[in-house]
Amino acid sequence: MSSFIKVTKKCAVCGKEQVVAVVKSTNAIGYMDLDTRPPQDKRGVLPYEIQFCSNCGYANEDLATLVCDDINGVISLPEYQNIFNNNAINKTAKAFMLSALISQKNNVLDRAGLLYLKAAWIFDDLNQENESQKARSKAIECLSEYVEQSENLDNAVMVVDLLRRIGNFKDAKETAMQLLDFGINSLLTKILQYEVKLCDRKDAECHTVEELD
Repeated sequence: MSSFIKVTKKCAVCGKEQVVAVVKSTNAIGYMDLDTRPPQDKRGVLPYEIQFCSNCGYANEDLATLVCDDINGVISLPEYQNIFNNNAINKTAKAFMLSALISQKNNVLDRAGLLYLKAAWIFDDLNQENESQKARSKAIECLSEYVEQSENLDNAVMVVDLLRRIGNFKDAKETAMQLLDFGINSLLTKILQYEVKLCDRKDAECHTVEELD
């Protein structure tokens, strides 16, 4: 079970005060998805992970902290404003998308990719498949570039699942086979071997690590 406290934060960009909920404690019982989405109850605290200013649109884990020097330049971008002003987008998903875009423009690509992925999880729960696919594609873009720079195998394996989930079975399988040649740790190896089987079956559904052999 999760618990929360309410705190007042002053937006680091516009100065407006916002009352936000902060997670005090939580737990996770069960198995995570192949893309690292946690089980409940930890899954239930995702809406409180990003704090969002309804006045200027700034979104960050801590609303009172700036994450880049040119934050006003990022917020003023048309692509940022299009998301911020789109009332059809769920507020939680919007906060993740905006925070992701800030990180992407600040070249913090691993964080940006994970935030786009979390937005996709929110869209999944809302049965908004088109939006979840767009968010996953953004996550692939960021994490793929990050992997090229860092050779981070955990994120590389995550890209495989993201590719499979958007139905790009060819690239997902090819990437998985390439990664298996690296001789990575046993858990990642099992995940990749399972991803290959899922790609062969043209299976784009969500799966958990409980299913691994």
